[in-house]
Amino acid sequence: VMDDTTTTTTAVYGRDAELDSLKQAYRRSIFDQYDAAIICGKQGVGKSSLAHEFIKYAKLGDEAYNTKGCVLLSGKFDNIPRAQSSQLFSPVLSAFNKYCEWLSPTEERSSLAKKVSCGLTLSLGQEACALVNVIPNLAKVIGSKKTKNTADKSDSIVDLKKMLRHLLSQFADVISRSHDAPLVFFMDNLQWADAASIALLKQIMLVTSGSSSSSSSDSSDKILENDRKNNGQSFFLGCYRNNNDVGKDNYTLWKIDDLGPNVTKIELDCLDKEAVNLMISNKMKMLPLLTSSLADVVYRKTEGNPSFVIQLMTALEKGSLLCMCPIRSRWIWDEKKIEDYELGTKDVVSILADSPGSLSSDVLAALCTLSCFGSCSDRSLIELENELVSSHPESNSKWLSGPLDCAVAEGVLNKKDGQYQFVNDRVKDSAYNLINPEERCLHHFNYGLVLCSVAERNDDDGLFLMAVGQINLGGPKAAGDSDERSSA
Repeated sequence: VMDDTTTTTTAVYGRDAELDSLKQAYRRSIFDQYDAAIICGKQGVGKSSLAHEFIKYAKLGDEAYNTKGCVLLSGKFDNIPRAQSSQLFSPVLSAFNKYCEWLSPTEERSSLAKKVSCGLTLSLGQEACALVNVIPNLAKVIGSKKTKNTADKSDSIVDLKKMLRHLLSQFADVISRSHDAPLVFFMDNLQWADAASIALLKQIMLVTSGSSSSSSSDSSDKILENDRKNNGQSFFLGCYRNNNDVGKDNYTLWKIDDLGPNVTKIELDCLDKEAVNLMISNKMKMLPLLTSSLADVVYRKTEGNPSFVIQLMTALEKGSLLCMCPIRSRWIWDEKKIEDYELGTKDVVSILADSPGSLSSDVLAALCTLSCFGSCSDRSLIELENELVSSHPESNSKWLSGPLDCAVAEGVLNKKDGQYQFVNDRVKDSAYNLINPEERCLHHFNYGLVLCSVAERNDDDGLFLMAVGQINLGGPKAAGDSDERSSA
């Protein structure tokens, strides 16, 4: 079997110059002046892979430049509407929640957790407790439970956005100051970010850089009352897709020039032939000289798009157009047959369904369920499976995880630390599009109701927020009768 590291790790090929530009921007942000970096390009060119390769460098630190391993806050936007108040800034909130879970007091991090807790108290006072409503794991750090919503019903969603922007940007500043290491804030799929999330990210960057927002006409929207120099070190990294299918409205939301005075913009294109050959030779564990002819054919068929290269190589292996010769102990192929092979690149799920060992209906159904929760699974998916299994003990105990494991074996998903993740957004979108548009709201609504009952039974605030998010995605149409609407 060919080496799967090209699909399960962040290996990058032909991006040395771009990776070096990211490292330089990072060092400028740490030692000189605040800098940010944006990676843009078409779908499948390796934006996220390049970002994760850089993050790997930042987390390890660099002795040559005396940089310590960074603290990472990361999130990812999905092309799912987030207009509901319960879902405001959800990818950003998820990043903070994961950080708080990591920080949860242990013998190793108790002093750090105390430092963050004290910093929040000094910066926000009692307002810090309000953050527990949207960042449940923060309660483990500051020792506070969620507060009741005492806001007047006439308060607008705009006021809520402003309050959260202030609280979250101050929280990011506290994190930056509390660690004796740089803070890296990474957000993927910025093309799906709404205007409110963009404003929040800009405010976080300004606050952690020690700048002030004097350009705002609304005095209540000021980020800082006075200019001050930040004692911490921070760096913002983002990725966005500039395909035509994203839409012009998304581009106007993300104005690169408005992020600050120093923004490094890296535009990725497809790989050249040499990089494609290196990618293939590593995957097949053969010398580049031996794979060059195959790489030429693959390059012509994929135009050097890394995602398409991986999909084509996987399809060729499944279709026995790439075979291991036991006598020669190496891969062999027929270039003419590969040249004639037609690869449908519009739908990855259909590609695998047409190949040997096609996906079963159970696997496709599990993929559809996973797609309703975004690009990767979280514990809500595990709770969903556990609850449904406990309600129907006669059913298969692995009705969801079992088929998803099959999808991992087929190369549709990756699995790491118990989490399932689509290999790319095209696969996730393909799976989501398999659900009848008129039935999607019912799927989200029903998932939300199941999770809500679990959250209420276990007094789990984090799971409750996830449940409410699913119910809101279902919307009013999903509540078919008064009982369901009352439950929601």
